[in-house]
Amino acid sequence: MAALTTMLSTTITVLDAYSRVMNPIVAYILPGVWKKFRNKDKLRWFWYFFIITGAAFILAFAAKSMVHMVTLATTLSFLMAPVFAWLNYKVVTDEHMPLESRPGKFLRALSWIGIIFFAIFSIIYIYWRFLM
Repeated sequence: MAALTTMLSTTITVLDAYSRVMNPIVAYILPGVWKKFRNKDKLRWFWYFFIITGAAFILAFAAKSMVHMVTLATTLSFLMAPVFAWLNYKVVTDEHMPLESRPGKFLRALSWIGIIFFAIFSIIYIYWRFLM
């Protein structure tokens, strides 16, 4: 019962948080698309539908074997790590961040080393997992 409750609450949290976060991302990255939506709640409902449909698709085709689910989760984690690292770098170095809060040259260089490490590790993982 505890595992079911934990998974259900995590699912609801992710569904709500992801759809709420996507609206500001669309507004920032695609301002033209954002301006076309008069009712911003419709865009959030689109994200609800997108997430639920994607999750149902994954469960329908990958849930037949737990090994496939773990492989999918691991692969997505390795592939998304450099993307999330780059997005984080963009957030802390963007013009909206106050100058005194932005990282210095050392931390910027260290960030790029980390992003490159994640990218190389992702390529190695793809090679090791699917091409060997």
